Amino acid sequence: MNDLHHDIYHLDDEQPAPQAGSLLVAKPTVPDDVFARSVIIIISNHDEEGAMGLIANRITNFTVA
Repeated sequence: MNDLHHDIYHLDDEQPAPQAGSLLVAKPTVPDDVFARSVIIIISNHDEEGAMGLIANRITNFTVA
């Protein structure tokens, strides 16, 4: 428990591409106001242009039905 050298946020270099239905959880150290501490639901698969998702833990002015 006292091992300060343990990196709890370490990720392997090769991560699978996110798939539709996946949840992405941002590290608390992400230096971006939009994505810091965000939970993102992937709604379209990753391709050469990227992936599309919705931030699930933020209030929005849009009605989602």
